[in-house]
Amino acid sequence: MYSETGFESEGEAPVADWIQQVLASHGFVILCGGTLFFLIACGLGFPAPEELIFLSAGFSASQLDLSRSEIAILCIVGVLGILAGDSVPFLLGRHYGMSLLNRPRLAKLMTPERISRVQSYFRRWGARTIFVARFLAGLRIPTFFMAATMGVRYRTFLLCNGLGALISCPTSIVLAWYCGPYAKHILHKSRGYIFAALAIVVLISIYEWRKHRNSPPPPPVSPSGGTSAPNASKQASDAGHAEVTR
Repeated sequence: MYSETGFESEGEAPVADWIQQVLASHGFVILCGGTLFFLIACGLGFPAPEELIFLSAGFSASQLDLSRSEIAILCIVGVLGILAGDSVPFLLGRHYGMSLLNRPRLAKLMTPERISRVQSYFRRWGARTIFVARFLAGLRIPTFFMAATMGVRYRTFLLCNGLGALISCPTSIVLAWYCGPYAKHILHKSRGYIFAALAIVVLISIYEWRKHRNSPPPPPVSPSGGTSAPNASKQASDAGHAEVTR
């Protein structure tokens, strides 16, 4: 059965109910601050999946009867929380490298099998692996950690991870705000299709933006509708040169 917040797992339901009570108990400001706090805590090892935080925040927003503009602000806060929390394993990998895996707690999280998989993905796909890993709960932290050890720049990491966060975070929050306790069920059944469709939209938008940015500017037009003076003089010069060569 679903709990009050829609989580049917015995392990997730009490944590989700507690987080939802914290987020919804003191208004919009505490909701945003709590969402930011819990998402950063996830990067520090807080034992809760990010999806749980998103859905709890969205469900709390529905109880507080927030406006659409406040929902938009909550989504922005969620994205910032993701980037801040995910930066923790990346920066740890940059400063400490593979030696950090000698610690037992991290060794359990980043097993040799996961590290080997992530390394093979980076060799094949490069920094695009970060974007894909945003949607794979078991590989997020190993991927973000290995990204730093394999020389990915921090701004590249933020860009790839941010694009994924712009899909996963607002989708989960808005679904929970609109659908209430049934949002988790919807995501469980259709998450892959929803995120894939949104990812395609984002990638096409980026492609069109880059195509438009790199396209040459149109030639200037004179007020009379013909070519501009510099182009006209160039054409006259070319015509004169053609006459001489005849």
